[in-house]
Amino acid sequence: MRKVFLLMVFTFLWAHAEEELTFRQVMQVVNSATLRMLEGFLMNNDELIIRGAQEIAHHPMPKGGPLAYIDPSKREEFAKAMPTFERQVHDSAEEVLRLIKEKRRDEAYEKFNYMVKGCMGCHSLFRDYGKR
Repeated sequence: MRKVFLLMVFTFLWAHAEEELTFRQVMQVVNSATLRMLEGFLMNNDELIIRGAQEIAHHPMPKGGPLAYIDPSKREEFAKAMPTFERQVHDSAEEVLRLIKEKRRDEAYEKFNYMVKGCMGCHSLFRDYGKR
């Protein structure tokens, strides 16, 4: 019973902590997950790939949402571009999960590279539109 209670407390605290993450902190979570996936591909470790892809596909939203971190005069334009990157990154992470489970590692690695290109594209756009 005590273990169940501790698990419930931990889950509540973790969920609450996710709501308070800044954009930078969320990106650090995604960065760690991406590196975990790369390590999984390099070490032929499907579990690392799966854990990283799941974290990316289901990462928390930053406190205030991503647009809160964009210069107000550029939010509309950034908001138009964001869905493309969201699909490229999150959908690719989901696709990597499926491909790894199907033992199609080469295709999963190609999808991983496509996902990283989406990350880089969004980062480039964010640097252009971020608050200075």
